[in-house]
Amino acid sequence: IKMNCYKYNQDGIYIGVGVCQLDPLESELQNTKVYLLPKNATLIEPTLELEIDEVYKFDIENDCWVKVKDVSKNIYYDKSNGDEKRFEFGDMVDENIYTLIQPNKNYIYQKFENNIWIPDLEKYKDYYRQIAKRLESQKLDLGFTYNGFTFDCDSKAQIFISGLLTAVNSQTINSVVGFTTKNGTDISLTGDNIKELHLTGLAYIQNCHQWKREKYTEIQNCQSLEELQLLEELN
Repeated sequence: IKMNCYKYNQDGIYIGVGVCQLDPLESELQNTKVYLLPKNATLIEPTLELEIDEVYKFDIENDCWVKVKDVSKNIYYDKSNGDEKRFEFGDMVDENIYTLIQPNKNYIYQKFENNIWIPDLEKYKDYYRQIAKRLESQKLDLGFTYNGFTFDCDSKAQIFISGLLTAVNSQTINSVVGFTTKNGTDISLTGDNIKELHLTGLAYIQNCHQWKREKYTEIQNCQSLEELQLLEELN
């Protein structure tokens, strides 16, 4: 005599019908039919109505079948960063961490709030600050103009000019011959020229820093991605 049983895999997912053999010895001892139940099987038949993407799973603790989604058919996205995630058949998905809603392809930086993907404004602001910082560096790399010549204003050049200024102020020198400009032209500078050159370089650097600070303020005051995208010189 045989009886049907209902088998499930190691994750509890229903995999089909099996057969239980009668245990003659136990049946005789208990004076009733006792069947040998295979591992990972139950005599309880799954009868719940399933949707297209659902499967049966056996709840061992409560000794019953429940319905779960077949997550292997879907693509999920990590709510923290939008990364794509696929699961195997029978896996359990933590809906606090993953969503079926696809990130917005129009956003470089985004976050998941109120069940939708929205621009991550703080990350966009960091992005625009990096643009402002890069543009400031480009302005500094261009150098500054004095008396029709262009001069370097990097730290090495400023140290050199400061050294000349110190020498002029201490009356160690009163002029320089063969000072090389940014474009490679050698010129002569008087003591007054050196003082003016130093001040002009400092003013240019200060203006570049001030430009960046103003852009940082504009960026911080933006309340939306659209406002950021309208900022002059940064788009």
